[in-house]
Amino acid sequence: MSILCIIISLRRGILFQLGKSTVFGLDIGFGSVKVVQLKKSGKDISIVGFAREPIAEKSLQKTKILEKNKIQEALKKAVKSAKPHAITTKAVCAALPEHLVFTKVIELPKIKENALAKTIPYEAGEFMPISLEETYLDWQILGDNPDKSKIEVLVVAAPKTLVDDYIDLVKQADLQLFALETKPISAVRAIAKNEKEGLAILDIGAEASGIAIVDQGIIRLTGTVTVGANMVDKALQTNLNLKPEDASKIKYESGLSFKTETKTKEIIQQALAPITDELAHTIKYYQSRIKAEGKIAKIKLCGGGAAIQGIADYFSRQTGIHTEIGNPLVHLSKSSEKILSKTDALPYTTAIGLALRELG
Repeated sequence: MSILCIIISLRRGILFQLGKSTVFGLDIGFGSVKVVQLKKSGKDISIVGFAREPIAEKSLQKTKILEKNKIQEALKKAVKSAKPHAITTKAVCAALPEHLVFTKVIELPKIKENALAKTIPYEAGEFMPISLEETYLDWQILGDNPDKSKIEVLVVAAPKTLVDDYIDLVKQADLQLFALETKPISAVRAIAKNEKEGLAILDIGAEASGIAIVDQGIIRLTGTVTVGANMVDKALQTNLNLKPEDASKIKYESGLSFKTETKTKEIIQQALAPITDELAHTIKYYQSRIKAEGKIAKIKLCGGGAAIQGIADYFSRQTGIHTEIGNPLVHLSKSSEKILSKTDALPYTTAIGLALRELG
């Protein structure tokens, strides 16, 4: 089975999928709006344009978008200023922040699909922190459980206010919302390729980090922690009395590498500890509760925080699992690296995954 594309049910209560189209990926983060458009020529996929525009931090709240007008202006500017070429399509595939979306794999008895529509909302209500009336709900059957009398279903729920805000935001920017999906799905699509064994993907954003456990291309479990790369900057600034630009320089140029002083390294490690703990917990839960025989053979890092020097070796040591930096350009032509390097592409992982969605 191919990588899942869960599309959140929109206002009309149906899947918002319009068929094949040229789309661009939109990732609204805590401090920036990122856009990427790709094109396919034969078997080669290349970059049409990419851009990143700053927005006020905390523009995304728990269930809604704040300062929509400013985000709209940033989005319009990114579309026009994208390099090497401006974005040429109005169709948008956007990602909902993983920590604002509720995702879970549940086991159900094998029943007819029309019966699932009644069963799944009841089951989802057991694990969602907000009421069903306040959410849009969607699901995808993953396949048979090892127990042949059961099936596994990936359930995704998002706050109605958040989804409605995305719809309005895109519409008011004179664009068309083609689809919504969750960030882990986009990240998996961007950096996973022919993975035959269990894989954990850790997307380290500015203010939050997402975890996805993937088995044979299918997301089996997700987790989030509201700690991101900005926490490293704040820790360095506070403990070493550094200016923001100096903290950022240390983080990306020396970070956790052998060149860094022990005290500085310890500060960075402490800042990353909540992410390390949640990653270990998620892997342990997966192996003990979901798939006992499921070995996680590798961890792949992505997102802007993956550019911290020495971070892959750090997670390898902490988890005992081989860890490497994911390559968001792995599905693109080699010439794409002349436009955007692998390291510079890390913050665009989600947007690239979104842009790949319709290029198959």
